[in-house]
Amino acid sequence: MFIWIGCDINPKFIEYREKVKEFNADLNLSETALNLPQHISLKITFEMQEEIAKHCIKDIIELLKSAKPFTAKVEKLELHDGGILWLRVEENEQFKTLHDELDQIAISYAVKPHAFDKQFIYHSTVIMDENAEKLSTMFERLKDIPYPDELKINTFLVGTSEDNVNFKVVRRIKVK
Repeated sequence: MFIWIGCDINPKFIEYREKVKEFNADLNLSETALNLPQHISLKITFEMQEEIAKHCIKDIIELLKSAKPFTAKVEKLELHDGGILWLRVEENEQFKTLHDELDQIAISYAVKPHAFDKQFIYHSTVIMDENAEKLSTMFERLKDIPYPDELKINTFLVGTSEDNVNFKVVRRIKVK
């Protein structure tokens, strides 16, 4: 089972995502990122056995329930190596603390840190695909489309996937 964790920003990105879906209808890129609510990733997705994952998710939920709301700033739309078009989000102390604590939870369940977790780039994936030419076209179409640049973070998402493609939200945590 794969586990992913993020900050829910979907309500602020409904119009933006409609544009992404509209452009994607022409380009036919992977819809994996569109299967999830728009979110800011807090850790690279990781895998573990289902029985163990239930306990790990419980620990993740407890951590996120103790978080306080904070503000995040979206820096820019970026075409990142590896077939990802994302919105880069400015690192701040709250993100860094949550990421480090989530890493520690994963390590306590024998999950080895992913190379990307060592120098984590906070981001919100817009679309992923291995077709560099089509991704570049999507970038060109989206680069002038406005998106919210300052976001209040007060809701976290924890999700799972059996195949690392089709994800579902298993817990939404709103904090005050």
